[in-house]
Amino acid sequence: IKSDTDFSWSVGGRLTLLECNCFGLGIEGQYFCTNPDIIYVHGDANFLVYPRDVSMKYQEWQGGIAAYYRLDIDCHALSSVVPYIGIKRSGAFLDMDDAILFHPTRDRPIHFLTLVNCVSAKKYGLAIGLTATICSRFALSAEGRFGDEKALHLNGQIRF
Repeated sequence: IKSDTDFSWSVGGRLTLLECNCFGLGIEGQYFCTNPDIIYVHGDANFLVYPRDVSMKYQEWQGGIAAYYRLDIDCHALSSVVPYIGIKRSGAFLDMDDAILFHPTRDRPIHFLTLVNCVSAKKYGLAIGLTATICSRFALSAEGRFGDEKALHLNGQIRF
């Protein structure tokens, strides 16, 4: 399937549930959605269809809980280092409306292909990361995710 996306959106948030001295426990959640346009479907060497009126919707969500411990550093350049570890549950769904595409071929008068819905198989994951805060204004985070995804995230923030 060859598709093109003009617009997608996502929303998410984080919340600290418990903070005791330098230890904390928090939750996070996010949702992503897009409706890509199908340009064509390629079945085999002789089967290429440009479908009309077939909608495709992709949705992805995740929620997690994590524990962290803030290490305050008494120097002017670095304010704190925060290692954290968390578990998460996620899911992804591709809705193809179970569309049936018809296409005539030389061998058979009508060749058809059913576009079925897809659901992610892996549901649980682990996140391990470290955030360094500089002068309470700048933050740099590195996070590895394993299980339901294999990813390395680098994130920087400037606080005003």
